[in-house]
Amino acid sequence: YFPDPWPKRKHHKRRLLTPSFIAHLFRTLKPGGEWHFATDVAPYYAQTLEITRETTPFEEIPPPSDPIPTAFELKYRAQGRPIYRTAFRRPEGGTISAEVVEMSHILSPPPAREP
Repeated sequence: YFPDPWPKRKHHKRRLLTPSFIAHLFRTLKPGGEWHFATDVAPYYAQTLEITRETTPFEEIPPPSDPIPTAFELKYRAQGRPIYRTAFRRPEGGTISAEVVEMSHILSPPPAREP
C-alpha cells in the first residue's frame, strides 16, 4: 500500500513521512541501507523529497526499474494515474540535524497494560 497522504491541510501532521520519521530512518538504517517511496499524490511526493533532502544526508538513488506493484498501484495505473517513485541510500558516515524532534511515540516503549 501507499502511505496515506492525508490530503487535507489540517491533517498533514498525521502523515507518516515527517522530518522526525525520516531522521529516525536515517539513524536506524545501516550505511548502504535503502528506503523506497511511492505515491500517486504529486504534492506528497514533492514534500517527501524536500523533507528528506533538508533533514538528512541520504543519497538519492534511482528507484527500482521493475518494482513489485501494490493492488492500489495496479488500480491507479489502470485509471491512467501517474505513480511517483524515489529511493534513498544511507551513506557511510553522515549526521542529521540536532533540531529534528524525536518521535516519542515510536522511540518510547508502549505503556504497560494492566492485568
